[in-house]
Amino acid sequence: MFGWLTNLYKIWAHLTPEMINVSTTTAMAELLLSGCTTSSDHLYTYPNGSRLDDSIAAAREIGMRFHAVRGSISVGQKDGGLPPDSVVEREDAILKDTQRLIETYHDDGRYAMLRVVVAPCSSFSVSRELMRDSVVLTREYGVSMHTHLAENVNDVAYSREKVWHDACGVCQKIWAGSGAMCGMRIVCAAGPCGDRTVRPHGDGGRALSLFEYAAGVGNCACSDDARRGRARGARGRWLGFERRLADGR
Repeated sequence: MFGWLTNLYKIWAHLTPEMINVSTTTAMAELLLSGCTTSSDHLYTYPNGSRLDDSIAAAREIGMRFHAVRGSISVGQKDGGLPPDSVVEREDAILKDTQRLIETYHDDGRYAMLRVVVAPCSSFSVSRELMRDSVVLTREYGVSMHTHLAENVNDVAYSREKVWHDACGVCQKIWAGSGAMCGMRIVCAAGPCGDRTVRPHGDGGRALSLFEYAAGVGNCACSDDARRGRARGARGRWLGFERRLADGR
């Protein structure tokens, strides 16, 4: 996955506000034609003046129910992270903009057309401090949180060696330690506890941590299938987790 992402970062570094708006409109038009009425987008690179507002504007114009996910990356390659330094943001700026988006756009009503989600990208692209502060912000505003844990043993090994802890340890060291548990408002993509490629390598036992915290785990089907060359369309349950197709929801 790291090689796949490294190549994509080079492309994403050239994104513009117009590109984000047009691509969001196009994707939503295709989804609506297929019968889908609700979607989300985990946008976590904001180069060349791009903002999450560009996606939100497209969703409002086309009339689709949208969960706008304010992603973030703060640890670049010079600090041991995966993303190139050119797409990294300052952590104070990330939190300030996330707060702005929540206060400006978030609607917690039952039939809301627009909600904002807090989403530090992953344990290998943000700091412990940003992960912790993101959880606190999530609880303060009562919004949902999303992050990526790990897709395979390489991701787990990277987190253990380069960052601070293995993927499931995020729950114990950050979520619980911050006193800011959010229950079902936390959803993790590429969860090591939901992916059979990681489960046999030791993290499966830690699934109980996520289960106790009532955190959801989703599988990034589109990216996984594209890289692994196979389709996985099954829905299943494992230790109380519902495996969901995270892409295109």
